[in-house]
Amino acid sequence: MKNFERPEIGTKKSKKPVDSGKEKQEQTSFKILIVDDQAGLYSFGRNKNVILAENTTEAEQHLKSGGFDVVLLDGHLDQNDVFENGPDALTHWIEEGVSLPPVFMMSADEKMQQKGIEAGAKGAIKKSLLHSGDIAEIEKAVKAL
Repeated sequence: MKNFERPEIGTKKSKKPVDSGKEKQEQTSFKILIVDDQAGLYSFGRNKNVILAENTTEAEQHLKSGGFDVVLLDGHLDQNDVFENGPDALTHWIEEGVSLPPVFMMSADEKMQQKGIEAGAKGAIKKSLLHSGDIAEIEKAVKAL
């Protein structure tokens, strides 16, 4: 009898059987949108479950297409605090009626993490987690928050 994965975050449900002989990255249907102006530094290869956006405008276009389980938002885009200039991305997306999955801040700065949580983010993760390129590890960290 095969086990089936059932993601707890987001609305997308996987009915893909889990084969213990395959790599973790291939087992997951967890879809991530990473918003970071330095997204090119991450090594996810051609993984279709990871979409990279270099700014909030590009991220909004991806979000409108739907299907994401989580958004990872860098707190500093183009060396600017995403909460200092005008409405923050989270408020803007909500005002625009964009359907949002859980959003997590990526920042080592505790003040930035707090600003994100106050704006509606579910929590924060360390950017260093993304450098591994391991989606299963990212999924595990996000679900633990």
